[in-house]
Amino acid sequence: MVTALTEFSISASENTDLASLDLRVNGDKVQPTITPQRSGDTRIEFRPVSPIATAGRVRITLRARSREGCEAFLPIYVNIRP
Repeated sequence: MVTALTEFSISASENTDLASLDLRVNGDKVQPTITPQRSGDTRIEFRPVSPIATAGRVRITLRARSREGCEAFLPIYVNIRP
């Protein structure tokens, strides 16, 4: 539980097809910042224009495919309590 969502980041393995990446916040597609790491993994980061501080739940979903074509879907819920 947080008072506001100001940023979100997650790592993707080097086997992730970054062209297939679909990041959404409360159903709205967002454009993340993608930063390669020395390990070969990739940091995927999102910062909203203004903090999300409305009480309730924020749903963050991430969908991507591996280079072999396997698909993964990751839903994350963040509870906001100002």
